[in-house]
Amino acid sequence: MSLPLVQTAMPLRRYSVSDIEFTVLGEIVTRDDRDYRYLLAAVPMGEPKPLLFLSCEPLPEGGFGMYAYTQFEAKPVGAKDDWGDVDVFATDAMMIADKLLKLDGQEAVRLL
Repeated sequence: MSLPLVQTAMPLRRYSVSDIEFTVLGEIVTRDDRDYRYLLAAVPMGEPKPLLFLSCEPLPEGGFGMYAYTQFEAKPVGAKDDWGDVDVFATDAMMIADKLLKLDGQEAVRLL
């Protein structure tokens, strides 16, 4: 599994933490076979590609699953019914990204 192959997407929220910019994307069209409701892309300043994606994907049984995608792996993070709300997803995804990227709870500055 690789990083999501995003062709087009609409930026919905943007944050900055340390030297990493986080963008929540919606209306996503990809070249892979996944159905993404939202993606949180973590891109280090000056880099062309995200180092991490956190996704919100509809689950067959209902609700939404969150998955962490890196260049090397994809792993489930959890499931929650209200991740379909962009603000709930963004808040939870930023907390998870903080842990995965070891940002030590630095405050996120919302840019968009």
